[in-house]
Amino acid sequence: MNSSVFRPAHSCPQQVLRLVEYVTEGFKSRQKTVAVFFDVAKAFDRSRSSARLRPLSPLLYSAYTNDIPRPSSGVQLALFADDTALFYRCRNRSTLSTILHLQRAIDELGQWFRLWRIEVNPDKSAAIQFKYSKHRSQLVVDWNTPSLKMLNAKIPWQRSYKYLGVTLDKNLHFREHIARVRKNALFYTARLGAMLGRKSKLSRRNKLTLYKMCIRTVLTYASPVFAHAAPEALYRLQVIQNKFCRAATDAHWCVRNSILHRDLELPTLSKYMKDASKRFFDIAGSHPNALLRAAVDYQPPPPTHYIRRPRNVLFDPPDALTAAVDSLNDVNDTHD
Repeated sequence: MNSSVFRPAHSCPQQVLRLVEYVTEGFKSRQKTVAVFFDVAKAFDRSRSSARLRPLSPLLYSAYTNDIPRPSSGVQLALFADDTALFYRCRNRSTLSTILHLQRAIDELGQWFRLWRIEVNPDKSAAIQFKYSKHRSQLVVDWNTPSLKMLNAKIPWQRSYKYLGVTLDKNLHFREHIARVRKNALFYTARLGAMLGRKSKLSRRNKLTLYKMCIRTVLTYASPVFAHAAPEALYRLQVIQNKFCRAATDAHWCVRNSILHRDLELPTLSKYMKDASKRFFDIAGSHPNALLRAAVDYQPPPPTHYIRRPRNVLFDPPDALTAAVDSLNDVNDTHD
């Protein structure tokens, strides 16, 4: 079990990464991983908590669930405040065997929830069968595969699920996550348009500060988890930054994006996420939590391998835009 909330040096991205690495480790041997995400209802009931207790609600809930049952038979339990997940991959690649192991763990968990009067909404919970595929696959469930149940209520199979702020799809391509992040970033960009646009009287420095605080943080949240995704998918996020650079500087359409990034001293998203990933994995490699250390203790597959893992981003060559910006910066350093 791993409960990370309110523990020093623990964060949501670390918890998500642990699950992602567990799944991709199984991809190497064509194993399927089944994960179940539980919707815990009214964990922090604001209608009944006093104003003084509201900030403590997550902490009190964490203490309340400290004796939650540990699954047996290799099933993994992950807790982060009221976000509860079980996941398991079977070495013999049998989906049925995986389902049986998980169902036993779910039954134990359900009894504990009932004992301590913690409400779980099975309809809003989700089960995902992670399976490697180069292409985006539709939700296909074998009719012979039994349903997972919580307290006799079926848990629906889903193709994707938003877990701790990261949308996980069944193939871990992260296209849905990137699409959702892009939509959110465009929403904030529109709201801040009067301050970030061409006609704004704010200084470039203030525009840049606003962008970094309000938009780039949205684009790059938990980036060490998904920065190894397909370059064409990630470039959809870079387009938003390109448009900001052009609007913030009131640049003509013919000015290259690399020049705008150089003039604003703004790293491309690819470089920014790569640097963030390096810091993230450096911390994870010496983390006091043994589960996190074990999750990142591997050599990434070679670039030609059919599977990519989060650490791959550390060794990827720079994309074309990043290389162009680096080249311009090198020229400036030479002239200086």
